Amino acid sequence: MNKKMLVSLISLVIIVLLIFLIFFTFPTNYKNKIKVASYEHNAFNTKIINAKVIVFSDTHLYYDYNIPQLKMVVDKINEQSPDIVIFNGDLINNKAYALNKEHSKINKQIITELKRINPLYGKFAILGEQDETNKDTPNILNEADFEILNNTIRPININNKHFNIIGLKDNKDPLKILSKANDKDFNMVIAHNPNIIDKITNNKIDLIVCGHTLGGQYYLPLIGSIFKDIKTYKYYRGTNNINGIKTYTSNGLGIYQSNMRFNTPSTIETFILY
Repeated sequence: MNKKMLVSLISLVIIVLLIFLIFFTFPTNYKNKIKVASYEHNAFNTKIINAKVIVFSDTHLYYDYNIPQLKMVVDKINEQSPDIVIFNGDLINNKAYALNKEHSKINKQIITELKRINPLYGKFAILGEQDETNKDTPNILNEADFEILNNTIRPININNKHFNIIGLKDNKDPLKILSKANDKDFNMVIAHNPNIIDKITNNKIDLIVCGHTLGGQYYLPLIGSIFKDIKTYKYYRGTNNINGIKTYTSNGLGIYQSNMRFNTPSTIETFILY
């Protein structure tokens, strides 16, 4: 074997090894680790509320992410001692749900775990597209004491300051709902799908938090998500500042298109509002 062939063979082996590591080895531990992404958000003097809000989303239960993982999520949330907890959509994976015959048993376990979350000012939720087509999901959330916000402005009094959680569904006119918000209050929008972001950036909103895209689920440097449908979302990952408004698209917790994640750790978001 000449030197040129040897170099080519070694290069091929290295490439194959890298592909194996990137696609089959590095992504395997997403179920056992939860990242807490912490953000501080200054609401300026007229809106100071001093609150800790935790957002989690996209558990896609029944599909590789199940009760042991949900228990870990709840434990991690409770460790943060939140004032408010928000679920941002897609509790159950409907395809996996349809194949499972133990709905009653598992749903009770989901309720039991979610009821362990007990923040100071309440638990709130927005429905994702998976939740909209599964009649059990709203019932599970309600029984676990989550208040579902569908195109609703929910005022909360925190330290004598007005804090509004605005839950927006994608199929309605968001500006009509936002017109009812008071720009002197702290207004936090929760919306499952990040495609709504460009429609709602105005000076009444202080913070927008979305989910749905799993942060790309499989995200390669310089390339982005390997899933073309995810890349159609303009804000499918991370933090953006749009017209002076902070927006966040969560990685979420579960998976959807494959049984792996890469460079998108399962994440809950903690917002320190002050």
